[in-house]
Amino acid sequence: MLAVTFCLLNSLSAVDVPWDTARLRLDDTGRLASLSIGGREAGVPGTPFCRLQTADGLLDPTSATQQGGQVAVGFPGGAVLVYRVKAGPGHVWFDLAEVRGMALERVEAVRICDVNVEGLPASRGVLNAAHDEHDTVAVMAAKVNVHTLIASMGQRGSSFDKCRHSFLPETERVKQGKRAGRFSAASEREDNDGWAYRGRAVTPALDLTGLQAIKAWVHGDGNGQLLKIQLSDHKGYRDDYVRIDFTGWREVTLDRPQLNTIDPAHVRALGIYYNLLPGRMSVECLIDSIRAVVDGREVMLEDFEAIDGELWDGRGTALRAVTSRDHGLLPAGFGLVACPNDQFDGAIDAFERAAGLPHPRPGGGGHSGSPWSKRSYLFITSFGEADTDQVIAWARRGAMPMVLIGAGSWNVTCGTHAVNEGYFPGGLPSLQRTADKLHQAGLRVGLHFLAAAVYPNDPLVRPKPDPRLFKGARLALAADLDDKAALIPTDAAPTAFPEEDGGYLGDGTYLQIDDELIQYGARQLTPPYGFAGCVRGANGTVATAHAKGPTPRARRWPTSCAPTATSCSTWGARWPTR
Repeated sequence: MLAVTFCLLNSLSAVDVPWDTARLRLDDTGRLASLSIGGREAGVPGTPFCRLQTADGLLDPTSATQQGGQVAVGFPGGAVLVYRVKAGPGHVWFDLAEVRGMALERVEAVRICDVNVEGLPASRGVLNAAHDEHDTVAVMAAKVNVHTLIASMGQRGSSFDKCRHSFLPETERVKQGKRAGRFSAASEREDNDGWAYRGRAVTPALDLTGLQAIKAWVHGDGNGQLLKIQLSDHKGYRDDYVRIDFTGWREVTLDRPQLNTIDPAHVRALGIYYNLLPGRMSVECLIDSIRAVVDGREVMLEDFEAIDGELWDGRGTALRAVTSRDHGLLPAGFGLVACPNDQFDGAIDAFERAAGLPHPRPGGGGHSGSPWSKRSYLFITSFGEADTDQVIAWARRGAMPMVLIGAGSWNVTCGTHAVNEGYFPGGLPSLQRTADKLHQAGLRVGLHFLAAAVYPNDPLVRPKPDPRLFKGARLALAADLDDKAALIPTDAAPTAFPEEDGGYLGDGTYLQIDDELIQYGARQLTPPYGFAGCVRGANGTVATAHAKGPTPRARRWPTSCAPTATSCSTWGARWPTR
């Protein structure tokens, strides 16, 4: 482990974290000042280093300080993220030690790292890395509940064929505040069918029950295109149009949507479109202060004040590490790897060791350096101890040095992974004898299973669901429920639940209330809200009576598996549960 040199800095000083191959600097507002690799700048200055998602929205940092081996990043309202920081070969490890000044119950998610890099146009999605022919920057999870993701910031929005657009902050011609949005588009088409779109997620979702109209300030150019403001709940939409047949600023009130299938209680996205772009022309409008009128009061949807708002044209590539309330906000940590390409594998190796992560080295090498990563293997299913000699013969015929025994052969379910005695009589001793015989034949042996999965027929699910299973959205029972009712009444429309079973990787149609699992046949999205055609006591659980009130918590899960609280969100599932 290399030593990191820290200075005692006052509250206005930048954070400075050097390591052998790179250097990270933050300004005194918690934004990236520099990320350099061997003197080459790779960071996008001015972008937040980390963010907090709360009930009040996505919060940007306002301060950053450093003392000894700790970095503290402050947020509006007094919240502070405190990191322990250690540097090593090719990397620096940030371990989130604590969240101060805010109750964790108010935190929905923490972007523990939100670094933007540029000049590294290629990506390695599995490694959450951006690179070119010389250098690589990667953000890697240090804890099982940390989700990493990579996103190109320069590919926001979309445009029709032969159309292009941009969305930039305007600071001169502004109606309210310091900034407006400048939406420019050009069409090279011969017809007037062009379109362009820019949008962002609304987080957290807004409850606009009683929505009457959308209001906005628009500075028109008089070119006749349609400006559309769209709200979405990810299933339905509200589309309001403005014909740009005027010039200058005008406040528009949109109370006659051309499409209105949205559930206003769960607004999750805001979109701004141009439709009917004039052929062979460029257009440009300014937009400011988009508001929703709800029961006579105004709710701000977009004020365009955020300097790094998600509507603006972006730069480079975002490398993020995120924890959520669903999977556990803490513990949390990540590794920032920044180094020349020829040192990348060694940097990953050093980070894994420093963070205490699993560090297999099959064949003496790690990752792509392992000789076994280039060898073939026999993936065998419906296999048991009695088939061992035949499998050895197949592996030798195909010159395959490894055998992978499929899930469902060696185990009964994923979750507790009881050995399948139908294929291996007597259980574990039979499986051990089989592995020994394969080893004696010169073959390596692996067990295939879905690491993040817990199957519905696993003892972790029935007869009593384990409380550690993933929990998601919440709904309350609208009435007392006996143990036979096939209609489950809820206090709101269950729009967050799937209409039908989503199959292997999709969401399933199961609910949980207290310790009972219930499979529903249909959603009721209009009053009376709820779930119809329900099968009570599903998957071997016990049908019981449940009291009206905010006791159930709504979950979904895939038919084939349900994740634990620390599993990858790919298996994401939610169901009605306590």
